Order: sequence, then C-alpha cells, then structure tokens
Amino acid sequence: MVLDDGNVDPNTDCHHQSNGKGSKPLFDCKRSRSQKPAGHAGLGKDDIPMRLTLIAEQGPGVRRLGRCGVTFLILLSLLVILLAAGCAKTQEPEMADLDLKTAKSTTMANERDMISVIEPEDIVEVDQKDESSLLRCSDGRHLWTGRIHVALVPGADGAGYVQVIKEAWTGKDGWKLTERTTAQGQEVVDILNDDGYNHGIGYSENDNAIRITSFSPCFTMDPPYEYGNKY
Repeated sequence: MVLDDGNVDPNTDCHHQSNGKGSKPLFDCKRSRSQKPAGHAGLGKDDIPMRLTLIAEQGPGVRRLGRCGVTFLILLSLLVILLAAGCAKTQEPEMADLDLKTAKSTTMANERDMISVIEPEDIVEVDQKDESSLLRCSDGRHLWTGRIHVALVPGADGAGYVQVIKEAWTGKDGWKLTERTTAQGQEVVDILNDDGYNHGIGYSENDNAIRITSFSPCFTMDPPYEYGNKY
C-alpha cells in the first residue's frame, strides 16, 4: 500500500489509482500470497488471498437511501390518512336504541301484514295477543313475544295459505325465510329480518287455524323489567 510518506506497505501489493476528478484516491490492495496473516500460521500455499477494497465517498449513496426511506414513510402516512377519511365517510349512523313500545307495535304490525293474504270469507275469527310477559336475552336485555291465531272456515286450505304467506315474503328486502318441522310433525315457515324480528307461521289441522308466533329484537327496559308483569 502507498503510504502518505511515499513508502509501500511490504505486506500488500497495492496500486494507487486516481479517478481523475479530484476525488479521494481509490486503493485496490491484494495481500501477497507469500505473506500469511499473523495468527494464521496454518494456512497453506493455496490459501485464497485476502482482497481489501477501499471505496471513497460512499456518503452520497447513503444519503440517497435515506431520502427514499423518508419518501416511503410520507407516502405510507398519506395512505393511512386517506383510508381513515374513507372509513369516516362510509360509517353508518348508529340506530336509536329500540324500546318496548316500538318492538311491540312492529311485531304486531308484521303479524297483521302476514295474514292479510288470507281471504276474508275464509276467516272465522282473528285473535291477536296484545299483552305478554318478556323473555330475557343473553345480554341482559329483553324481548317481547307475540302471537296471532286465525281460525278458518271448514274446507279452507290452511296449509295452502301458509305457502301463500311464504311466497309473499320471499325476496322482501331485509327478510329471509327458513323451513322446519316441529316434534309434532307440523311444518313451520320462519320469517326473519335483519333487525331481529322473528315470526314462525304454521297450520294446525286439529284447530283448522293458522298460528303465528313472534319474537321482537332485544331491547333495554326502562324502567327495569319486573318478573311476572305483562306488557
């Protein structure tokens, strides 16, 4: 290696190079095959020579990498801000808490709407329950239970009317239908909506009547529910 005083390091075979632009000198140094590093006396003659390359002025490259990193962080921050703004714009407003009065009146209105497809001349009597005890939900709130009973004239097609109700509510926005068979063998059509209203429609051949059993969504009682009371 060429030293500052013009001497050559005897342990290396170095050549001074200039980049021709006034920058710092570049050195390309190879350790001589005949010179073994101290502390490695066991190396043989075929050992790979050590090569040391000194490259001047690496600072600009590091600075360029730093600028790229800062740019990436800025872009990432902007993306997060845009996503947050989008979520804020599309967030649905919270619905007001459901109360007993609304839950009860909506449940009863749904029942009357469902039996409206039955021809008046096929109806003997309609008995709709307007008072009931409350059932407790798993989260501590309560729900209102409803029931409507439609007695039919002899010869009326009760099972057919259940299917008419099913067809009338199939495809209604926000509603879905399922079918099941009770332990007594009665076919029941369950009609449910996204808000939590649930109505089970079935035909009792023994009574010649259509029955709808209903459950409202859960709501908070105010004042608190007292067991045994009917609402």
